[in-house]
Order: sequence, then structure tokens, then C-alpha cells
Amino acid sequence: MLRSTASRRWPEGALPRRLPPLGFWRHDMPVGAQMALAVALGAACVVISMIALPLASFDAAQRATTFYHESSHATLSYLFNGDWLPIHLDVEGGGHAMVLPMGSASRIVIALAGMIGPAILAAALLGFGLTRVLTSTLLGAVGASTAIVTVFLTTAPGSAVVMLYSLAATMILLALLPPGGLIKSAGCLFLGAWLTWGVFNGIGYADVEWIDPQQTQPSDAKIVALELGYGDLGDVPDLIKLLISCFYFLSAFLTLAWWMRHR
Repeated sequence: MLRSTASRRWPEGALPRRLPPLGFWRHDMPVGAQMALAVALGAACVVISMIALPLASFDAAQRATTFYHESSHATLSYLFNGDWLPIHLDVEGGGHAMVLPMGSASRIVIALAGMIGPAILAAALLGFGLTRVLTSTLLGAVGASTAIVTVFLTTAPGSAVVMLYSLAATMILLALLPPGGLIKSAGCLFLGAWLTWGVFNGIGYADVEWIDPQQTQPSDAKIVALELGYGDLGDVPDLIKLLISCFYFLSAFLTLAWWMRHR
């Protein structure tokens, strides 16, 4: 006679209700409390930088966001045509990258990458910092890439170069700290929040149609709109903002799923 499995119960403790994190966490404190402590420390660093050096912090966030914006253009252009082309940052905090698209689809992807790339990096820093997953790998890779691109591909005023070297050094030093830990987690969160500040301060660029008064140089949104056949910007600004929001939502969703698994 077949027995129903519906009434079977696993012995108490046979299947854990939650899985312990893979490492880097104290066992005498709930994971959620440790995450909250890292958030508090990272937020304190952001607030202190905004109060103590408001203009310098804003300028650095803007320049870093512009750098990763143009680097995203250059990286996608390299993937399409195989050539690394130079990046230029100007004194006012703007910049441009030389790109070589290979058709309509590549023009759209390369143009969108500029606005979305910094948001992806910021969202990754926030998510990885909260979960302490691959923080050393992310910080080391981004820090080293920032230094290499600054040295070999970027033309910029001295203040921007110093800021980029400082940013790269900070990331590499954080990556070299012992795996996991509160300081590394808070450092990731600080950098992620700092870049997010730059991303959302520059979100208005999605609504810009031309970047020069003579209307000879289309913005990223205008390039996408032209390739899609719009007479004006159409729905492209909303599309860009939606894509940026999606990456932050994805980071938050994966972090929440991780926390529910390990809390």
C-alpha cells in the first residue's frame, strides 16, 4: 500500500531554516544587524564628506561619473570594433569619448552605455557591499581598470587626474584588506552611494537633445532617438531612466533574496 508523503515531517534540525553566510560574518551578531552597521558607517562617510567638503565631493562625484560614462562608451565601442579610442575630460566636468560604431544596433548600444554604465557600477557596489560577496574582486578589478584607462587612454585636467588616481588607489587598498569585514563592506557602500549621487545629479542629461548651441552634436539620447526613427527624443529619456532604475531594483532584489536566505 502506498503511503502519502504529505504528512511526512523532517526531523527537527534536519533541514536548516536558514543557511549561514559563506564567510566574513561574525557569528555572535545577526547578519541583518551587521548589514545595518555597514550601512550606517557608509552613510556616515557620505554625510561627513558632504558637510566637510561639499564642493569637492560634488565635483569629484561628477567627474567620476563622467569618467565611467565615457569609459562605458569606449568599452562598448572596443567590443564592437576591436580598437580602444581615447577619452577626454574637460575642465567643466564634462567629457567625450571617441567611438567607432559598426551599424545602427551598435550606435544604440554604445550611446545607451554611457548613461547606464555608471549606474550598473554603483548598483553593483551597493549590492556587493551589503552582501560582502566578491567585494575584493569587484574593487580590485574596477580600481585597476580605472588606473589603466586613466594612464593610457584619458586626457584630462590635473585635478581630474589626481581624483581618478585617488579613486583607483582607494578601491585597490580596500580590495587588499582582509576578505569581507565591516570596513570593506562600508567602503563599497560609500563608493556606491557616492557614484549614485553623481548618477542622479546627471540624470537630466537624458533629456538633453543637443550638446552644442549650433545643434551639430547630438546627445546620447538624441543618437538613440535618431536610430529609432523619432523626430525628437520621443520616449528615449524615459527608457534611459527606466533602465537605470531597473539595475538598482535588480541589485536591491538580489540583496533582499540573499538576506532572506541567510538572515
